[in-house]
Amino acid sequence: MSPATLSRPTGASLGTKLLSATGRWVARRTGDPVLGQFVEMTGQWIPLSALGTLITWKVAMAMGTGLSRVGFLRRLFMGRLPLFHCLNRRLDEAAESMALRPIRSEAEARMWCAVLGIDSDADLSKPLAAYRTPNELFTHAPGPGTRPVASPNDDSVICAPCDGSYAFFDSTEHLASFVVKQSHFDLSRLLGDAPEELTSSFVGGPAAYLWLSLRDNHRWYAPISGRVRFVERRAAQQSGMMGLFLEDGYLEANSRAILIIEGETGKRVAFIPVGLSPINSVTPMVRAGELVCKGAPLGTFEVGGSAGVLLFDRRTPVSFDAPPQQFRTTEDLLNLNYVPEANKARRQLGQSIGEWRRESPGVENHV
Repeated sequence: MSPATLSRPTGASLGTKLLSATGRWVARRTGDPVLGQFVEMTGQWIPLSALGTLITWKVAMAMGTGLSRVGFLRRLFMGRLPLFHCLNRRLDEAAESMALRPIRSEAEARMWCAVLGIDSDADLSKPLAAYRTPNELFTHAPGPGTRPVASPNDDSVICAPCDGSYAFFDSTEHLASFVVKQSHFDLSRLLGDAPEELTSSFVGGPAAYLWLSLRDNHRWYAPISGRVRFVERRAAQQSGMMGLFLEDGYLEANSRAILIIEGETGKRVAFIPVGLSPINSVTPMVRAGELVCKGAPLGTFEVGGSAGVLLFDRRTPVSFDAPPQQFRTTEDLLNLNYVPEANKARRQLGQSIGEWRRESPGVENHV
């Protein structure tokens, strides 16, 4: 059976109907089908306060995206507006309450499957009744055979660590002006306390940025086979920070994990999954020293926004399966979530994203 079709709740109060109508209008204006589905669940599965906060937040984000493109306005007026941090904190609280609340019936479980884009008969590794909360559905392991690993015995092929949209870059030098959610970030800070002897080879190497929608599978898996050389989980530094208006340090401010895997020939990959608002949490499932096979589970995102950065050893360059991103100006980089679909590479977990070029890993190849 495919995901359930949502139906509008019956017997709703006037306030519920007005808020639902507002939400439907906002959903149409923003083109957000997930918000539209949440609106349909109003009064039946979602608290009105949560829906009201979500609608207000969506309107604020849409305004901020427009204003952020006017150079001086994004700094002068919108740089650190406490209203948006407050809205994000409220959204975090509402989302956490909904995500961790027990699912009360099979009908409600199928409703959540519809919102999350889950085919309850094929996409789940356990029976539907085994998932006790929406968060357990959100972080579910994919169903058997739904995410085959590309060339599992070929070490030259790199696979996608999770579902999502990928933007590829020839070199981390581009990250000096790279903007994610309209926020610059610093590569050395992003890598946390990972030792320099492991991280230095990533400077100047190929890179990829990826972001997940609500309907993507929210687990991460090993892009190559090898030994986990480093694992660290970093807690969020600032509650409510969303980076809507060029809040520098946005990715570093949110919770993230840093994982470095080294293959048999010395090739290294760093994967930094970032848990964004709401809930803002990531959970590693491996320890340093473990051997992992390509496609092996590494961890989960909890309910909320999710993004990630992949870094590759510059000594072993990568040929990506999709063209690297070409941006002429910093303005072109504003909010990669709004990059036209033609410029995104959609990948599912396990699909190939590129291959190592067949060059000696001992040779420095500055990009």
